[in-house]
Amino acid sequence: LISKGISSQNVKTIGVGIDAQMLSNDRKKCSEPLYQAMTDDHSSMKLLYIGRFEDRRDIPFIVDVFQKVLEKNVNARLYMIGTGDPEYIKKVFLYMENAGVRDKVVWQEKMEQKYLSCIYKQADFFLLPTEYEIFGMVLLEAMYYGNIVLTTRNGGSSTLIEHEENGFVFGKKDALQWANTILNVTEEKKKIMAYLVRKGFGYDDIRRTMQIYECEMYS
Repeated sequence: LISKGISSQNVKTIGVGIDAQMLSNDRKKCSEPLYQAMTDDHSSMKLLYIGRFEDRRDIPFIVDVFQKVLEKNVNARLYMIGTGDPEYIKKVFLYMENAGVRDKVVWQEKMEQKYLSCIYKQADFFLLPTEYEIFGMVLLEAMYYGNIVLTTRNGGSSTLIEHEENGFVFGKKDALQWANTILNVTEEKKKIMAYLVRKGFGYDDIRRTMQIYECEMYS
């Protein structure tokens, strides 16, 4: 818009909001296998990925990061929800086998959206090493429910994340760097990041922001 001659003072941006009710299910207990596995899991750290299994998401890199975390003798599990090309998924699981981590990975192909809050709430870290994203709603969902997000530079991360303030954005894929970041996040830092995320990204927050802008426009 600015390149078209519109003054920057007349341009306001409003981030995408999250409808938490769409992700929650208060009436029926979740009985999904992956949820049950997370509930029964007493590991000290739970890593999460939700999304398609495809090249641009670089799933093997997530495995590399997880392997580096395990090398530090951390009791951790990797939980993954996503579908994709069967041949690609087969290659990913073979990669896990070769990396020696398959027995510590729990995967489920699909899950109804209304149960996802149950999953996010139990995870500690959310990993999204993607080549590109238009927005990446999963980032906002994960952050909203208190996950510490690690991702690459993309449309969603540039809008949502201030590096080392409410998440981590990396310019390159270095598995050791990602693993060390995960291992060095303190419980206090997790609380601060979760607090910063929950401020301003609900639909009610977006609505209030829009009302303020409308007042500015017509005053």
